[in-house]
Amino acid sequence: MITGLILAATYAVIAAGRAPFLKLDRTGAAILGALLMVLTGAIGLDEAAKDNILQLIAPQLPPEARLSAKEQLPAALNAIWGMTVLPNGYLAVKRITGLESVEVDLFDKEGRLLYTILPSPEIPDLRGAVIFRNTIGVIFEGEEGNLYVEYRVKNLKEIWD
Repeated sequence: MITGLILAATYAVIAAGRAPFLKLDRTGAAILGALLMVLTGAIGLDEAAKDNILQLIAPQLPPEARLSAKEQLPAALNAIWGMTVLPNGYLAVKRITGLESVEVDLFDKEGRLLYTILPSPEIPDLRGAVIFRNTIGVIFEGEEGNLYVEYRVKNLKEIWD
């Protein structure tokens, strides 16, 4: 019952574009609806995490396919988010390994794993990692404004040269 009310109210605000009685737009309604679903116990954190992961890796997935896809997600996620060919035939693969965990793998021309860039205390979130022509980096908001941190693997100079 409560789940249906939350869902109906969320969809009503999304359809209307905003809630007249609250300063709430479509995005805010979706976030509030998801939060209420978790807080009321309508869905568990695992279900919410799976929904977020599906939204991240397959945002265009139709609703009728979403339930089936969610049931197929394993407890430990390891999904490819994107791949980029680097200079000299190397390959960078961005992988989702959890709700807020992304890693970047570097492969040689023969497909052998050479290096994995993991989240670190300096850069805990690699979800925003971008792969340009000859660099991998993350733009994030620091104390002094936006910062661009570039990753270079010292013992793999042939990739970047």
